[in-house]
Amino acid sequence: FLPPIRALHAACFPEDAADMATAPDAAFLERLAWLHEPAECVWVLCWGGAGPGGEGMAIDGAPPPAAPPPSSSLPPLLAMVTAVPYPASFFGFNLAVAPAWRGLGLGRRVMHEMQAAGLARFGLAAISATVDAAGAPALVRYYCGFGGVVEATGVSGPGAPPPPTVRVVRRFDERGLVADTA
Repeated sequence: FLPPIRALHAACFPEDAADMATAPDAAFLERLAWLHEPAECVWVLCWGGAGPGGEGMAIDGAPPPAAPPPSSSLPPLLAMVTAVPYPASFFGFNLAVAPAWRGLGLGRRVMHEMQAAGLARFGLAAISATVDAAGAPALVRYYCGFGGVVEATGVSGPGAPPPPTVRVVRRFDERGLVADTA
């Protein structure tokens, strides 16, 4: 699955694309695992269908098979998120939606699948992400619109500017996941 993951990563994170384009597969996976072991990560992938609107779309939160099909036979990868279990939450990162498919709810859908995987596999009823609050305020608003709550990280005191990064956490239960899907 690396060729479509590399292509989606390059389209969504062009600032990394030049550095990672020629990186060996192991180095690329380590970069995407973001200070975690790649084998500990759960990859939620949204494969394309016939066109916008999701016809034929498939969400796969399962570990990849031992021998994936040749990349030439794969449908386009439209969205993905990577996550790793922490003691109190399923920590998500690398949320990516292909530019042509943004605004259709795919980011929300892969995040929902990430929540379901965290609850089913690890019993974790919270997802979290660390966001550059100053550099990506729209992303903070997006996560909060999804039900997340900002929890400040770093050291700060009365009258001090807010820390540059914040943790956004969304807590949920199984009943809430079913309601979200509906």
